[in-house]
Amino acid sequence: MNDFSRGPTPEGEEGPPPGVRTMAIVRWVILAGVVLAALYTLGLAFLPSRSGATAASGEHAGHEHATKYYCPMHPQIVSDQPGQCPICSMTLVARKEGGSVPAAASNAPVVPGLAPVDAPPDRVQAIGIRVETAQRSPLAPSLRAVARIAANESRLARIHVRFGGYVEKLFVAEQGAPVRKGQPLAAIYSDEVFRIEQEVLQAKDWGDGLADRARQRLRVLGIAPEEIAAMVKRGKPDEAVTIRSPVEGYVVALNVVQGDRVDPDRELFEVADLSRVWAIADVYERDLGRVKPGLAASLTLDAYPGKRFDGRIEYVYPRLDPETRTLPVRVAFANPQAALKPGLFGTVEIRLPAKDGVTVPTEAVIDTGDRRYVFVETAPGHFDPRVVTMGERTGERAEILDGIAEGERVAASGNFFIDSESRLKASIAQAPAPPAVPGAAKPAPPPGSGPDCDTDFDASGMPDKYQQCKACERIHRGMGTMEADCKNAIPKPWRNP
Repeated sequence: MNDFSRGPTPEGEEGPPPGVRTMAIVRWVILAGVVLAALYTLGLAFLPSRSGATAASGEHAGHEHATKYYCPMHPQIVSDQPGQCPICSMTLVARKEGGSVPAAASNAPVVPGLAPVDAPPDRVQAIGIRVETAQRSPLAPSLRAVARIAANESRLARIHVRFGGYVEKLFVAEQGAPVRKGQPLAAIYSDEVFRIEQEVLQAKDWGDGLADRARQRLRVLGIAPEEIAAMVKRGKPDEAVTIRSPVEGYVVALNVVQGDRVDPDRELFEVADLSRVWAIADVYERDLGRVKPGLAASLTLDAYPGKRFDGRIEYVYPRLDPETRTLPVRVAFANPQAALKPGLFGTVEIRLPAKDGVTVPTEAVIDTGDRRYVFVETAPGHFDPRVVTMGERTGERAEILDGIAEGERVAASGNFFIDSESRLKASIAQAPAPPAVPGAAKPAPPPGSGPDCDTDFDASGMPDKYQQCKACERIHRGMGTMEADCKNAIPKPWRNP
């Protein structure tokens, strides 16, 4: 029997319409989802510290740090998002917050007025920073110095007379003329010499030693014994005394002409023996440690291209020239052909003893006058300033005696930018805030100063932002609206609610 054969159902006992049970199940499922969502929301609201700790631990476990962006020219400008500096419109540079300092940097000595610098790879490329390794290499085997040719002072002869008289005749009347030893230079008439010669001739037969005493007076006046003997043998006094060259060389000074009156104070001739000359080389004080007498040297001159003269260092002078900061070094050269003439300039190359040391490019060393330092790359993109002691220079490289070990890497170019940022960071970190005077009224801020750090910023609740505000005052005070722009660029809130 089917349902159509049944009779009508009594009133009040009708069955539910089709689909009612399905709709009821759907309603219960929706209600359960709403309840679960509400419970999840309540859990997030009442347990923030736990979720934050879990996130922090997960971040630490993954060795990841939040990335901050800062302005290289205004380090107090820090942002969570990349962009441009609101003060100078410079692109913000990313850096890791909370990252550990490299192990090598933590042991680096502190250089007063400088701070470590971080440079990401893109900035290293933009600035043109070149990093090179300190390596042990041989120092220069020779040293070059400018030299001037001078006459050998031990072979100079300055000719005077010991009596007064007149120049009757000049046998050598040209400066620069070559002379032989004993060659006559001039004939000088002297009343005093003529009178004594007469006494010698008159007293030679008197005995009693008068003639000997007269001869001695002539010898004291510079008359050679041979000339005295020739005069006595001739039996007639000389009308003029012949002045002869005591050395072989060249007349480098001629101070008389025929007919001049001469006396003992006047220098008549200067004769130089140029068979052996000196080259006076000016050596810089930084190279004095390796220069000593006995070292071989060679000389080249523009006057004789392609020709070299060999000699040795004879003497290192004891006094440094205070103007040029050089020390004269005397190198002796044989000069049989008289090719090396006093007054010529040339280049002396001194062959130095073999030596090696740790060297870096010369441009890597920054010399401020009171200290020398380099920037050592202790980690990729991280540069620490380090004071060094510099030794000798070898072409484009400088020896480092202390401060850098072999194998360390130093910034060899772009040092100006690294040094500027290092000084800026150090000045911001070390600049003290102006002391407050107890009981004194706070002066009115200058125009363009912007928000007040003491009233608008929470120094105890948000010390980092308070210090950024103070840094804006120290750096931009008196620079128009730059101070206000700097303060307004600090992310808000500035105070805890």
